[in-house]
Amino acid sequence: QEIGSNTVFSNAPVVDYGDVLILAVKPQVVPMVLPDLKNYRKLLLSIAMGIPLASLEKAVPNGTPVIRVMPNTPAIVGCGA
Repeated sequence: QEIGSNTVFSNAPVVDYGDVLILAVKPQVVPMVLPDLKNYRKLLLSIAMGIPLASLEKAVPNGTPVIRVMPNTPAIVGCGA
């Protein structure tokens, strides 16, 4: 709270607040987080490596847009092809 942020014990309050869900957790944590998303039809943007897109699509309601983003670190620092 000193830095102006809050913590929660559940993902529900956070998911209710936003329009886009950003899944930015380690791959081994994804199975613990996905059940919290099953009732929300909001854009799901995932940067979780190694998680098949089909697994993400199964976790959210049909028709929910799911996008996987893969950061390109060499391009970020100007060393990409």
